[in-house]
Amino acid sequence: LWRIGVGGSPALFLGPIAVEAAARRSGMGAALVEAALRCAGTEGVAGVLLVGDLPYFSRFGFYVLDGARMPGPVDPRRLLWWSLTGTAPTGAVVGVRD
Repeated sequence: LWRIGVGGSPALFLGPIAVEAAARRSGMGAALVEAALRCAGTEGVAGVLLVGDLPYFSRFGFYVLDGARMPGPVDPRRLLWWSLTGTAPTGAVVGVRD
């Protein structure tokens, strides 16, 4: 988890997460995501952002963060948000925080 700002709110960025090919389909990736989200819940942030595939991450409660953008070539349809506050930032620019 990386400390970032989203729409002026403190947030965390999840990733990258990788699971060795031989261990895929064992539930290890899901366990890593769930552990990261439990940790995020103790950090006093608005939510967690990641770049990923909605069909996989929606099961954890992630959804597309409309209007967000990041530096570099990132497909905005892959910017996913998991909210701890119940609301998502709008028109967000994502930046690294100290």
